[in-house]
Amino acid sequence: MIEILTVADHFDITGRGLVILPDFDPPNEGRKWRDFSDSVVVLTPTGQRLEMQADFVLVHFNIRELNVDVKQRWRIHVTLPAGTKQKVPIGSKLLCSDNVRSVLLGLGHT
Repeated sequence: MIEILTVADHFDITGRGLVILPDFDPPNEGRKWRDFSDSVVVLTPTGQRLEMQADFVLVHFNIRELNVDVKQRWRIHVTLPAGTKQKVPIGSKLLCSDNVRSVLLGLGHT
């Protein structure tokens, strides 16, 4: 398992779960992106290790300012459907497979 992020912030979306930040730039071929789910490991600041499902979803933000880069309009969010702010506190580390990391970096496909 490879660390892909340290949770800097998070928020709940009813029906989706816990969205964790930071998010990711879409790969260059963003139009070919397919949302997917995979198992990840959450390491909390207290040393607890939790395995849970993560959804990797392309999200569009309707930003009206014309000078905003397209990469700010389209983001890859990581959502933990079974996650809560108590289970996944800020400072937790998210670990994933090498395959997931490759997909997020635009080097591979699920």
